Amino acid sequence: MPLDPFHTLGAESSALTSTLSSQDSSNSNDTRATANTSIVTGSERKNHLPHPPEEEKDHSTVGRQQQVLSLEENQRREEKEICQCYESCPTTEETKINEWAATANRYGFLHEDFQPIDKRTKKFVERVYKGIPDCWRRDAWYSLCTEELKLAHGDDSLRQQYKSLLAASSRHRRQIDLDIRRTMRNHIMFCERYGIGQQDMFHILSAFSVYDEQVGYCQGMTNIVAMLLLYFEAERAFTALVHMFRRGTLHDLYIPGFPALMESFYIQEKLMERYIPKLYRHFQAIGLASATYATRWYMTLFSGDILRHQTLLRIWDVYFLVGYDVFFFVAITLLKIHNENCLGVLAPTVLVPDDDKFMKAVKKLYEKSASRGVLNSIRKKYQLRNRV
Repeated sequence: MPLDPFHTLGAESSALTSTLSSQDSSNSNDTRATANTSIVTGSERKNHLPHPPEEEKDHSTVGRQQQVLSLEENQRREEKEICQCYESCPTTEETKINEWAATANRYGFLHEDFQPIDKRTKKFVERVYKGIPDCWRRDAWYSLCTEELKLAHGDDSLRQQYKSLLAASSRHRRQIDLDIRRTMRNHIMFCERYGIGQQDMFHILSAFSVYDEQVGYCQGMTNIVAMLLLYFEAERAFTALVHMFRRGTLHDLYIPGFPALMESFYIQEKLMERYIPKLYRHFQAIGLASATYATRWYMTLFSGDILRHQTLLRIWDVYFLVGYDVFFFVAITLLKIHNENCLGVLAPTVLVPDDDKFMKAVKKLYEKSASRGVLNSIRKKYQLRNRV
């Protein structure tokens, strides 16, 4: 019987399909088996990882604990050292405050039953040159400018007079107002236009211009009053200003003709010739007179933003102790500092690198000059010259 080719092909196709199906089934089973085997193997590998010995684990934990304890101990030790530094080492300012407190207790500072301070004692002078603590400046300045309160017995009448002078008319008020607006305008007390600080300044200067009609008002006085208002209320600032003028020199510094200012220029140039001759000759050669750069030094008592505020306070401490003459030696010391660069003294603000060294230099020059009578000699020559 002849074979049907289509039939034969169909049979072969069925057989091939059956074979492929069986192979796929076999492969699928093998794959699942392999997958299962892989999972088991991975699980077994995870469960059978090598564990560190118990002794190593204990040593590691103990090491970490010791490290933490060591850090905590170092931190406690460091904190203890910091606290000891703050508690066992008093600051220079604290030492000064305690010294001045002891002085106040001993002498009855600013009390009615006071005993006069002997300003000639070496210890007291050194304390002033080192700088009066800021919390004591109010009392110290007033005590010194009133000769340890010997001149302060009439202060009650001065305060009453101040109140009556406020109502008096002054022809200087317009100029006072113009100068007030540019005095210490960066300071919090005087930055507000017509604020309480400017009000006090205006009232004091107006009252003083009526009180001392010969002086009236002169530019530069606003800076002096502003400095006083940093430490005194208005009435006390007025009485302090009066005592400063009564001490001498300041009155003649501001009266018409400025006789004390002219004398100051002469004294400064003679001191330059004596202590810094090279710079003196240089200034003479270029025609740079003291009046060119030092006018505002003396007219403001160095308070017109000429020096840094802290340096200025140190200078004023000594001014209240020894008087106006100290400003000559402040000027000479400034010129010596800027000897190599003389333009430094022409700057709006003259820099002082080290206040302590600066004040030591001022003290040395002042005391050397006082012991040799240098200023008295120069003044006599100036007076003889002017008489002719």
